[in-house]
Amino acid sequence: MERFLPDRQTNYRPLTAEPAGDGITCEYHAMTADRSGDAYQLCFRKDTLVSLGTITP
Repeated sequence: MERFLPDRQTNYRPLTAEPAGDGITCEYHAMTADRSGDAYQLCFRKDTLVSLGTITP
């Protein structure tokens, strides 16, 4: 899946809660090169994608 994602991970975290659960971690990938706009939110449990969405700062 990584080959389809922008190579721009960001440290931005939304003000809303992330999906919760045992072993769930989320990554954020900026949609724009300057990393100041919208981002993709991908949440995984181990190596399985459990949530996908977009967020706006």
